[in-house]
Amino acid sequence: LIFLVATFHASAQQLKGTWMSQMKHDGERIQLTLRYRDNWNSSFGIAVKEFKGLNTKNITSGKVDQEFTLEREAGVISFTGTFEDGEGSGHFTFRANEQFTKDLKSLGFTTPDADEQFSLAIHGVTMNYVKQLKDIGYNRITMDDLISMSIHEVTPQYIKGLESLGYSKLPVDD
Repeated sequence: LIFLVATFHASAQQLKGTWMSQMKHDGERIQLTLRYRDNWNSSFGIAVKEFKGLNTKNITSGKVDQEFTLEREAGVISFTGTFEDGEGSGHFTFRANEQFTKDLKSLGFTTPDADEQFSLAIHGVTMNYVKQLKDIGYNRITMDDLISMSIHEVTPQYIKGLESLGYSKLPVDD
């Protein structure tokens, strides 16, 4: 029974889906689209150098089968697929970092669900970022707000700059 519970818990922390990418004109970034389940997708630009096991040559050469990872504090996304002439597609698996979840909870944040943890990972939310937000008074924000702030590059320095102009403790939506 213990083995069954452990197996179920581990699979609950793993998401699987598909990916597509296209090399951007600068030759250093790709536009990455991730999809899983019937209704979740995200598309964003990301530097090739952020991946382990991926390089520009393999993306832009002829047909190349590729395995690579995107390692973030919130978890690791492992990719398999094929690139050909700057375009790629395949499958991915996300494994959440349970320590990241524990650290969030120890700071007073809610425990992210699987979708939120995946979003925290793909958008590169770090524990340092979370701590800095908490230190300037943003300690009761939702996971969605935390993810949105990261997506829109709302840094603690940006918030402090607004405060110096007289805009203090603005709601996240502002």
